[in-house]
Amino acid sequence: MTAPDGYLYAWVNANSGGDWCRWYDNDANWNTCSGSKPNLDMLDKASSLENRGYAGAYEDAGLSTSPNWEGARYCLPDGHYLGNLTGIHLPWDGRPGQGQSVNDNIASHKWSNNC
Repeated sequence: MTAPDGYLYAWVNANSGGDWCRWYDNDANWNTCSGSKPNLDMLDKASSLENRGYAGAYEDAGLSTSPNWEGARYCLPDGHYLGNLTGIHLPWDGRPGQGQSVNDNIASHKWSNNC
């Protein structure tokens, strides 16, 4: 785990490979981000994730399958790294996208107090 810097990171490939994005604040649509390329579109393209948020309030990242924090959700706790999203599935929460793979299926995120 890399030291906390307050950002949520996403990579196009598994194991932190390829182009990447990072966000400090909430983002309602992953069609733009800061990262390896200016204005990279990460919408439904993430294959690995890392939460380098600071411990305390709003440390966990709530990931959503649709823009504007709609659709099925997956929570990535503070300090967690998922090197390969293949095989990780969204919880059965009654929202569109439930049960689908998290891989290439994240469209927005919002920081939260807990998962």
